[in-house]
Amino acid sequence: MKIRWISTDESIAKGEPTVLAIVETLLAICAYWWIAWYYDTHYHLLISITIAPLLLLRSKESTEKGVAWFVAYYNDETKISPQETRVKL
Repeated sequence: MKIRWISTDESIAKGEPTVLAIVETLLAICAYWWIAWYYDTHYHLLISITIAPLLLLRSKESTEKGVAWFVAYYNDETKISPQETRVKL
């Protein structure tokens, strides 16, 4: 198996890892734990767990709808709002 610096159509088809993907993953893990430690919360994880399934549907329409739902919730335009959620995470 050959490791490339960045992905190409060929490397994606073969399922080859790339240096950039590995670095991005390590940076994301470090960023997650820094946010969790610095802000003493896992709220960012819960948000990503909630949004990810909506974005993984992979159609343009479903992605737009998932983003619109999240933005409506975040801007307090729904019946359930961040201000009404009294949970310290």
